[in-house]
Amino acid sequence: MIIYADYKKYALKVLPAIKSWKSVNIEKFNTSDNSFIHKIFKKKLLYFTETDFIPDWQYLFITKHSDQSQFDLLYNLSKNNPKLPDGILCLADSGSNFHGYRNREWNAHSGNLHLSIFKKPNKPVLNFNVGFTILAAVSVIQTLDKIPGMKNKAGIKWVNDILIDNAKISGVITQTISQQDIVTAVVFGIGLNIEKAPTIESNTFVHKSTCLYDHIKKDDIGISEIFRTLIDNLSKNYKMLLDGDYQILLNFYKKRSLILNREVAIYTDPIEGEDSLIIKGKVNKIGNDLELYIDGNDNPVRQGRIVLLD
Repeated sequence: MIIYADYKKYALKVLPAIKSWKSVNIEKFNTSDNSFIHKIFKKKLLYFTETDFIPDWQYLFITKHSDQSQFDLLYNLSKNNPKLPDGILCLADSGSNFHGYRNREWNAHSGNLHLSIFKKPNKPVLNFNVGFTILAAVSVIQTLDKIPGMKNKAGIKWVNDILIDNAKISGVITQTISQQDIVTAVVFGIGLNIEKAPTIESNTFVHKSTCLYDHIKKDDIGISEIFRTLIDNLSKNYKMLLDGDYQILLNFYKKRSLILNREVAIYTDPIEGEDSLIIKGKVNKIGNDLELYIDGNDNPVRQGRIVLLD
């Protein structure tokens, strides 16, 4: 793996085992094949290293602060640059203009984890429309489970929010590009609150946020261990999905669902305008494509925003 960082102190916080860094001027990257590096970094002086410490990935770009959504950046690059290399990780300590699903604001505070990922499957992927979202959510849950004192504490609120004690600690988003049945590219975005719970405006759907250090001692674990565990889980689950083991991931997702056998209200989720109630009732089943089956209703619900009523 090749690693570039624009702030050495933060890079050492993420990768403390790597001590050997060289400085490099960004102007070195002026060919069409690697011009994407100019899109990621604003500073001219970067720090560079290579390591086999993190397998399965070609590049890791570490930024102290990003003034744009790195998820959007990777997605736009993937549409316009067919030579974009497979296996890119972008990690930002903080950021501006970050967002979650349907462009809902995500406050990217320093000390939390903000990870964007680019992969090129270039093959058919079973249930890819929801499979990559499941993969990302399951990877976050598995990562939290590995932290001492956190096993089985976190659950998944349909479709892509991770909660602890009814407070949001993480969210995932994905975007795919396909040609017929071939998935040519996928971009993941993962936000995980570690040191600070962002201040959010409480509403019907999200009441409060939380962070990892609300639940454990700060000295118990840091971002380096969390980052490494997360990307290891992402690698493992990505291979599982591409190998056709979608049902294994789906079963884990269902097992950690916060809505099964719960009373819920499901609302529309328009880009503009007011939300309106679709249905209330008990969720008795999550289908193969994450559709929800509600007691007394023959038609499954496939989209919307959910409120836990009990």
